[in-house]
Amino acid sequence: MGLCRQDRRRGIGDPACPKQDIGPARLQRMMIEFSEDERATLIDLLVGIIEHDPLPLSQRIQRLRSILGKLRPAPELPPEEPDEIDDEPPVL
Repeated sequence: MGLCRQDRRRGIGDPACPKQDIGPARLQRMMIEFSEDERATLIDLLVGIIEHDPLPLSQRIQRLRSILGKLRPAPELPPEEPDEIDDEPPVL
């Protein structure tokens, strides 16, 4: 983190710190490559944290769910077929 501090609640930066460059280069998406073992371990850790957190709707857990969704996208489900409609009345 360095010696620069910022009061995030009030959005006030340390005047002794140089301004952060937020140009296009900083906004590019960062790609990280994981081995299958590393990916599985990270997924297991995220799932454990998410499942055992006492505040499942907190912003922290929502962020972790988002990260988990990027590591382990939900499988696409086949489209639902409509239920068959039985045209015959039930026999009593």
